[in-house]
Amino acid sequence: MRINQEQIQAIIYGIEHFRENAPMTLRLHGSRVNPVAKGGDIDLLLVVHDQKTKDALNLVKHKILVEIKELIGDQKIDLLITSDPESKQDPFIQMLLSKSVILKEWH
Repeated sequence: MRINQEQIQAIIYGIEHFRENAPMTLRLHGSRVNPVAKGGDIDLLLVVHDQKTKDALNLVKHKILVEIKELIGDQKIDLLITSDPESKQDPFIQMLLSKSVILKEWH
């Protein structure tokens, strides 16, 4: 995994600032999961419990990304937010889940 603990903590902080105590799982996917790859975006997948939480977080997604970038510097960060039911039905999300690493789970 090519993301350091300081970056992970900054990402977690940026999400916690807006999460409103909803259960969710934060995952890293893409090239940053591969320890020998070079460069690449920080690709994040946030799996939330329900559609209402997904909609609420999508409304503040830009604020989450600004918060994270203020802490770790201006980097290309992609944040995909999906609901648990959606993640179980979407083949693309299923593929991302199978090749991702959990950074944090909130219950």
